[in-house]
Amino acid sequence: MSGRLRVRRTAGAVLVCALSVGGIVTVLGGRTPVSAQAVRPAQPQLLNLTQHDLEFILTQIKISEAHPDGTELLCTAPDALTNPAACATSVPNINRAFGLRQTNGQNNNLVDGRSLYGSVDRPFPRLSNAAYAAADDLTFDPDGPTGPLTVGDPTSYEQNSGIVVDEDPRIISNLISDQTELNPAAI
Repeated sequence: MSGRLRVRRTAGAVLVCALSVGGIVTVLGGRTPVSAQAVRPAQPQLLNLTQHDLEFILTQIKISEAHPDGTELLCTAPDALTNPAACATSVPNINRAFGLRQTNGQNNNLVDGRSLYGSVDRPFPRLSNAAYAAADDLTFDPDGPTGPLTVGDPTSYEQNSGIVVDEDPRIISNLISDQTELNPAAI
């Protein structure tokens, strides 16, 4: 082994040891010194609530208690927007996210006639004809060697029973939830 290779390995070992114990090492490689520092864990963030935060939470609880069945949530007082006391236990405006809603989704939409919009066990209305895409082929034999299904059989979203194989089932959800500049739909 040459002396030059031995020096490089020794310098690399010193750098790794120094970084692992949290020290600062300056490596002179060419003309520019490069600094490396070990990363220390961040301090845990504590929850800080102000008086205003607590009052807001209490208001939401009072609205929920005043309307346990979710009906009559919307304030109809004429001075609802200018007088906070007029709607102390109601939602002042349909566009405000006030109150605690029911977990089954009922009365989440405060527009007249839309109290069941988005609630459970309700069919979504179609705006166009259904156009189901072909799914991926079976990548495994789900019913064993004696069953009718085999590896490579096609699957489709049109079928009402059986197995549908989709290698990208969350692509839409991931695009919607990705609000970074890497997603052109989010810009």
